[in-house]
Amino acid sequence: MRFAVPITAQQQISHDVFHPKPKLILSIYFLVTAAAHRPRPRSLPAPPARPLDIYAART
Repeated sequence: MRFAVPITAQQQISHDVFHPKPKLILSIYFLVTAAAHRPRPRSLPAPPARPLDIYAART
């Protein structure tokens, strides 16, 4: 049978570091998977279109 032994702040900090909260693990997991599955551009973006020459279009 284990007794409730008070732990020091340093032990609590080390416990939190090595055993983080499940919600934190889940949020990190979602961030990593979202970054890994983000679609990447296949090629360079198209160059900007040339401005229309309105004077040539009128003639």
